[in-house]
Amino acid sequence: MQTYEAEPKASPKQKARIMLAKLGVGPYYANLAVQAEIQDKHHGISDEPSPWAMAKLLDRISEAKTTEDRYKLLLEPVPYPEGVSKEGKPELWFDYIDWMTSEDIVQAMNKTSLSVLPENQALWHDAVDLGAGIGYLGASLVGKNGSPRVAESVTLVDLSPTLLKVAENRYGAVMKQVVADVTKLPFADGSFDLAASAGLVYSLGTEMQDTFFKEVSRILKPVGVYMDGDYQGSTRHAKARTVARFQLEGLVQMTTALETPFNPLLDVEDKAAYFEQFGLKLSYRDYVDEQTKNSIQIRILEKQANA
Repeated sequence: MQTYEAEPKASPKQKARIMLAKLGVGPYYANLAVQAEIQDKHHGISDEPSPWAMAKLLDRISEAKTTEDRYKLLLEPVPYPEGVSKEGKPELWFDYIDWMTSEDIVQAMNKTSLSVLPENQALWHDAVDLGAGIGYLGASLVGKNGSPRVAESVTLVDLSPTLLKVAENRYGAVMKQVVADVTKLPFADGSFDLAASAGLVYSLGTEMQDTFFKEVSRILKPVGVYMDGDYQGSTRHAKARTVARFQLEGLVQMTTALETPFNPLLDVEDKAAYFEQFGLKLSYRDYVDEQTKNSIQIRILEKQANA
């Protein structure tokens, strides 16, 4: 009778490599996941979901058929370890991934929008959150999430009705909701005096980005303002978290981006001239968040009166 040796079981590192290979990435990311898992076990970091949970999420995202299906996965509850209190923690994967709802950037944008208000005007009249997602930025503009009110009226725009439904469930009917492509906005010229977005530009390729800023200029009233924000230098994500979480968040960005996960604006040498072609004047405001110590830069684009 012929006998066979039992097939050896795959090591944790091998399993991680197999899982993440489906995403088209090298073993480097798998090694990070393994290292973070070992770090969690040996240093007692147990109140965060396992890097394996993030890896499994990415595996499912990679197999999803449509962008909408991917977003539905990101709207699932974060699987915290048993017995860990969820109070004050991100509720959904969408909340958990920092670049999707960067609270310190949103607060800096809120502060900036108040500082650039036209004279003798207490609030912006009509604001729009472009690529609103689940509405965190838009909600801050109407005084939610612990922010001062910035605008009388806010409209959320996103291509995903699933994400906008979450915003409605969280914040009620305090904001208008429009399902639309940000490069084909269904608004009349000069509809808004304030437009804002959080992280949207990073999901647009060069051609889409050009079209987007043309649309921003078109829907802004004369001397209206558009703003967005980003972290500067190496201070991003200063709060304690595993290396794997930081790296795997980047993979989520690559998987869910509309066209590209890279910002083509970084390759534009004369940014002021770039925005001038759309009738927008560029300026910046810099902040250091008191809690996270992150260095934040807010980009301000002012619609020129003759544009």
